[in-house]
This record gives sequence, C-alpha cells and structure tokens, in this order.
Amino acid sequence: MRDTTMHKLTRFPTVQALASTACLAVTLLFASDACTVVTNTTAVQCLSEAECLAKGTDFANTTCSAESKTCVPIVQSVGLCQTNAECTAKNGGSSSICRKKDKKCVVLQTAECPTVHGTKQQIENEKAIFVGLIDPASAGELGLMFNKVVQYVQEEFSAESGGGLPSIDGTPGTRPVVFVSCNEFGAGIEGLQRGARHLVNDVGVPSIVGPIDTQNVFAIEAPILLPAKVMSIPPVSVISALNDLPNPIAPTQLIWRPTISDSALVKVVAPFVQTLLAQKTIDLAIRTGVEPLRVLVLAEGNVPGVNLQRRVQDILKFNGDKTAIQNSMDTPPNYAVANFGDFNDPTNNPNPSRRITQALQQVYGFKPHIIIHSSNILTVPRVFASLEALWPASSGPKPIHVSLQSSWIAKPLFDVIATDPTLKQRVFVASTKADAGSARIGTFFLNFKQKFPEFTNSSNNPLIPNIYDSAYLMIYALAAVGNKPITGESIAVAMSRLGPPGTQLTNDAENVAQSLKVLTEGGNLDLVGLSGPLDFDVKEGGVVGDSEIRCPQLSGSTVIGFQPSKYSYSASKSAAGFDTGATALACP
Repeated sequence: MRDTTMHKLTRFPTVQALASTACLAVTLLFASDACTVVTNTTAVQCLSEAECLAKGTDFANTTCSAESKTCVPIVQSVGLCQTNAECTAKNGGSSSICRKKDKKCVVLQTAECPTVHGTKQQIENEKAIFVGLIDPASAGELGLMFNKVVQYVQEEFSAESGGGLPSIDGTPGTRPVVFVSCNEFGAGIEGLQRGARHLVNDVGVPSIVGPIDTQNVFAIEAPILLPAKVMSIPPVSVISALNDLPNPIAPTQLIWRPTISDSALVKVVAPFVQTLLAQKTIDLAIRTGVEPLRVLVLAEGNVPGVNLQRRVQDILKFNGDKTAIQNSMDTPPNYAVANFGDFNDPTNNPNPSRRITQALQQVYGFKPHIIIHSSNILTVPRVFASLEALWPASSGPKPIHVSLQSSWIAKPLFDVIATDPTLKQRVFVASTKADAGSARIGTFFLNFKQKFPEFTNSSNNPLIPNIYDSAYLMIYALAAVGNKPITGESIAVAMSRLGPPGTQLTNDAENVAQSLKVLTEGGNLDLVGLSGPLDFDVKEGGVVGDSEIRCPQLSGSTVIGFQPSKYSYSASKSAAGFDTGATALACP
C-alpha cells in the first residue's frame, strides 16, 4: 500500500478508497452524464514505465511491456534513439520524444494523458521544452474549457514569440513550449497518480500546471511531485497548508499559487459578517434586532475545509467585539462548528451519509442566522442542497450563507438557487478581487470564443483568468531560467523574477515580445494578470492581493454568475469596506 499520510490537520485517504468516489465528484461538479472508475485490480502489473519505477529499487532499470503489461528489464543496447521525430516514426506517428537522459523513446500520450498542446513540428524540435498539465478536460464543458484555455495560451504565445522561447545555445530557432495534458478526473485517484507519474518519470517534465481541485493537489504533491523536485502551479487553490508539505528545496517554494492565500481571503469575510450581514439578517427578518447573532461554520473534514474553518474562526468577531470563541462560550452558545467529514476518508468517515445527516441535525438544532461554508463545490449538491431542502420550520427562518471557496461559483450552486428565489439574497461567495480592468477579461473571452466557437453560449467562469495566467506564468518562469539547465528547482528559483520591483506589463498577447525581452535581458517582470496583479509572496507561494464578496448575477430571474458586491478587502490599506463610490451592496 502506498504511503498516503498527508498534512498534520488530517490524514489523506487511501488510493483504493478515493477511486470509488472520484466518479461522484465529476458528476457533481460538471454534470457529466457518465463516468468510469478505473482501478488496477486485475493481474496487470503495470500500465507505464512510471509504475514500474515506483515499485522500488528492485524495479530500477525496468519498463512496462506493452504486450504482457508486466515490468521487464530495459536492454540498454535496444531502443536507443537520437531524435524526437525518429521516436514518433517508430511509434506509428504517435507523438513521442527521445528522452535525453537515456536515449529512450517515450510516447507522450497515454490513457490518462490523452492530449498534447503543440504542433507536430514543435514536438519534433529537439529544443522543445515539455511541461505537464493536469486538468478536468474529461469532466464536461467547464473542464474542457479549462484545457482549451491552455491550448489557447500555447498557440497565442507561439505566434507572438515567433515559435517559442529564445535560443540559448547560439544556434538559430526557438525553444517551443509544449504542454502534455493529463486528466484530473475520470479514472479515480489511481488514474490521477498514474498520469502524474507518466509526466514526471516517463516524460521527465520539470514543472506542471494543475490540478484544479486542492485535494487532488495534495494527492500528487507529497508522493510524486515534491520528492522529484517538480515545480507546480495549481491555478485556483488558496490553501496555504500546501506549503507545509515536505519541501526538498526549502525555503524556495516548489508550489506557486496565482491566488491570494486563505489568510487573506478571510479578511474580507470577518468584517462582512460583523457589519453588513449582521444587519442584513434583521432586514430579511431572519432574526429580531434584540436577538444575538448566531454564526455557524459548516466545515468539510479535509485539509482545505479544516484549514479555512480555522482561518476564519481566528479573526471572526460579532455581537459587539466578541471573538468566535467568546461567542461559543455564551449560554446558549452563539458560535459553533459542524463538521460533515471527508467523503474520501473511509478510516475516519466510514459512513459519509450518516455523518452528513448528523452535521445537518447539529445545524438545525443550533438555528444559525449565518452559515459560513469551508467546503468546495463538489459538496454543494450533497450537503448544501440537502441543508436548504430539509430546513425544518422549527429551526426558524433559513439563514444567510457565505462560502469561503470561489469554486462555488458554478452550475451546481446555480441549480440550488433556482429551487428557492430567496437564495438570491442569501448566498455570498468570497473571492480574489476582480481585476479593475475587467474590459481585458471581456476581450479575452470574446477572442477565446471566436477561436473555440463550441463555447459561444458558455458562461464566462471567473476561474478561467487564473488558468490563463497560470499557463503564462509557467512559460515566463522558463524564460527567466535563462541559460541554466531547466529543472523544477531552477524554475522555482526563477519565479522570484516574476514580480515587483520590475517592468510592469499586462499579461496578454500584445506584451509577449516585450515580456521576453525584459526577462532575457536579466530584468524582473511585474505581471498584471487577467485575474489581477500577480505579486507573489516568495516565502508563502501565494499572491499578495485584494479579496471581495460576490453575489448572484441575474439575467431576468435566472442566476448566470456571481458579480462583485462592491465590498472588498484592500491589502495595501489593511482594511475592508465599500469600493470607491459605493455606499451599498450591488446585489439582488
């Protein structure tokens, strides 16, 4: 059994247990009609060379036989190659590389890694740099959009740069950047880890963009990426606990998050609850003016959920200036935490349905006026929808909800809101503050949908700018390495050059050439991304930025997204309040 011990706040579940639940996660998040769980339960010993090498020293210098699906010794005099083109030809036209370290042909695409973003000419270029991508492309329209955004970046950068990064060996030509894409969902945690091992051990990528879901980030970082010193950019994770994982190159970070950290995110939630929501519970007749405010945190029992619960609890104040802990000591208590467990941890949560029922009964008994949710979008249909649908009259009016995870801004939440019109006034989501230059985001989506017309009628998901920025951050970090060998460690070190002080440029097509010029001349690049300023805290790996509260955006009576409420937290001012010119929430 693989070692699956994770962060000190919780124990990450076994691979076998997670395999059966990943299918459910895909269905809930992306409304996929079908899903297949793939686990290696037959006599098959391996599906890739990475699996053989992962079995330990007894399997060193072995590879996976395509015929017998068993680990066999590598015959050093057989299969030696010279070029990528030669390997592609040997493999019947399947995109392949001649791995530099041992002159062995490696097919880039596998069952878990079906897509390569790069042209045939770029793949066969001996100067090409191959990086990994782990995304939810197999999990419905939104997941496919994430994948296509990286394809968009790869093609846009190639066009604007003249083919790739500048040559560093004095020879003509450029160094194309090619993304090898693996599925995050669809084959369980075992499939996710097989894809990661293929990228790291077979292809030998120095860096990876993804995954999207924070629990999946934990599933591959400690056992696979960090020991191999592979640098990664998980595009939407706010969980600073990722940086508590064992890091072989500390204090330099190997995990870089182009989002603000959870510690910054909760700084907009705490004052929002204490001031505006306390009053709103009275305005909506959820409580009387003389009744003390009751607040409950409904936590998911995994690392992200517990981490966010503790972060907000540490700074939350209400009922005057009383802390959450002080409110919990009132008689009866005015603050409580309900934990519905980790769906993917059969050791500590063998019966998830019963644990959910117990947590909901605790909520109903407490009769909260405000519920703060620390769970991700995958729990919305199973927990949040049930919480609202089963709310008993004996628990009083239904409460106001605040989510600490911006992943809630997706179809499953919209579907729940559609069942009760009052939810349009009772649901809020904390998020990174939208870039003031929102016209750039509109222009991007317009250009993106022209290139990929299958998304013409798709909503402009607020997480998409993070995907765009993450792909470009990876490319510019490669450029910042200069003429040093490209490794996960050298890329991680180079990330310190992507921030102030330096030449400030917006992250878009028009500035590709100038951005490369700044980096190749030894300067720092201060990027303003589609998602906002990308000013990293090099000690923590997250972005230093502002956060805001979002509320439902309506088209008629239908929720089509979440818009800025005009209430935000300014990191530079260390204060929360209404945006300039606003005096009330811009919400339904």
